[in-house]
Amino acid sequence: MRDEKTLHDNTIRAQYMESDIQGKTIKGYRQEEDVNPESTTETFAAIKFFVDNWRWKDVPFYVRTAKRMPTKVTEVVIHFKTPHHQIFKESGIHNKDNKLIIRIQPDEGILVKFGVKVPGQGFKVERANRTFTIPV
Repeated sequence: MRDEKTLHDNTIRAQYMESDIQGKTIKGYRQEEDVNPESTTETFAAIKFFVDNWRWKDVPFYVRTAKRMPTKVTEVVIHFKTPHHQIFKESGIHNKDNKLIIRIQPDEGILVKFGVKVPGQGFKVERANRTFTIPV
């Protein structure tokens, strides 16, 4: 990213704010102990980038990190494109895109999420998940 526009269009920086989560008030970053009430320190950052070679042409890669997230994980998510030819167009398959998730920590393993046709007549599609964990 060599120019301001590309940097602006492909990055996000933010700071968590006070909010209500399931009826419980959660402090914002500036309300935390020992934090300057005027702080502009980021607590969330995301970047979208591309690898400049033939194999990964036009494939976006995303890196996100944040404080105060509901879970602490390190994982790689490969989100497969929806096929152009949709044989189950009216079945909600667009909400069931296939994903390969490689969990690095904690609970190392692989999770595959994919949409599958429900057996029998009709064209109903459901989410199927398969998990492969590394024994401890």
